Amino acid sequence: MTQHEFLAFVEGLHEHMKKVTGKPGYPWPDQVLLSQNFRLNRNLWGRTWPQQWNSAMTEAIRHGWVVAGIGEGCVRGCHAIHVRVTAEGAQTLRLMNERGCGPCQVHGKTREHCEAKAEFDFHGWKGAA
Repeated sequence: MTQHEFLAFVEGLHEHMKKVTGKPGYPWPDQVLLSQNFRLNRNLWGRTWPQQWNSAMTEAIRHGWVVAGIGEGCVRGCHAIHVRVTAEGAQTLRLMNERGCGPCQVHGKTREHCEAKAEFDFHGWKGAA
């Protein structure tokens, strides 16, 4: 999973949940919702998807493109760890969308193409509505 794919996935799920719930201020997805949706799309990344997910999340946090924590864009008293794309991450995603993300290197293997523009299969959960 490239950083481009990871950022597009997190942003895409957030936009999907805002649209489905009809709440423009819907909070950023928590780690549980993200991992459930990532699992639904594992066919895009192959058998090593859990390692790719962890690696992509760690790198995005290290670059300052996402933050993960309690209270990241949710209601007071929520104890879930939400993952939010930062302003810098949104700008990086915009540039990657415009210019491409370079060669797709994942775990030392080159892939034919990046899946950042894939039609991800997003689903909400009962607590989302």
